[in-house]
Amino acid sequence: MGTPTASRTTRWTAATSMSEWRSEAVVKEYADKTSNPVTGWYEYLVNFPDLLRLIPDGAKSVLDYGCGVGDFTQKLAQKFTTVVGADIEPILSIAHGAHPELSFIEWDGGAAPPSGIGRYDVIFSKLVIQFIPDLDTLAANFRKVLNKDGSVVFSVPNPPRIAEKFHLAPDSIAPYDDEVGTTGIKIHPIYRSKQNYIDVFTGAGFALVEVSEPETPPTLAEQHHYPVDADKGSRRLNIKLQAV
Repeated sequence: MGTPTASRTTRWTAATSMSEWRSEAVVKEYADKTSNPVTGWYEYLVNFPDLLRLIPDGAKSVLDYGCGVGDFTQKLAQKFTTVVGADIEPILSIAHGAHPELSFIEWDGGAAPPSGIGRYDVIFSKLVIQFIPDLDTLAANFRKVLNKDGSVVFSVPNPPRIAEKFHLAPDSIAPYDDEVGTTGIKIHPIYRSKQNYIDVFTGAGFALVEVSEPETPPTLAEQHHYPVDADKGSRRLNIKLQAV
């Protein structure tokens, strides 16, 4: 795959955007994998706790953007007064069925926020933003649904690992072919550097608060037969920003 140079306002084709998440086959395989705390142990035991740590003290309302099947929306609902999950169909129907006690709203982030979406202290997003073609519009829309001084806390695959694995130029913006676990189902995230993520959000009126790259504790690595050096550079890049 080439490594095209692109401005941060580049819009990729439908084949490399969120459109693949309208596929029931993709969604079913993804849901089966991500709802399994055994195969998804890293997200449950390492990444989610780190993201939770980044949420500001005193936050009461959270929008879980790209909530998927709603499992982490449920975990957020155990800690915060108001939690709403946002995603697109058909995965939103799975979330509704799995967690009928929770509130969900359909929103892809690219269109204007739907009426009734509300305003929040925090927008939380785990492993979704790497699929968004128009990051500028997403960041601007996030501002519209945040309370004053609200925060965005999000996680993406750590760029250096992706650049190395898929032979991408570190400063490029490029879609790449990935796979849901070992299912054979192909998905097409968009590679961006850490600095690009920061530039887009600071350009939309956010201030960078913290960057985190959670590493797997040795005890967990041993328990799950995870190679000691597999976290070279960490698997995730977690970023916290505040609206200014």
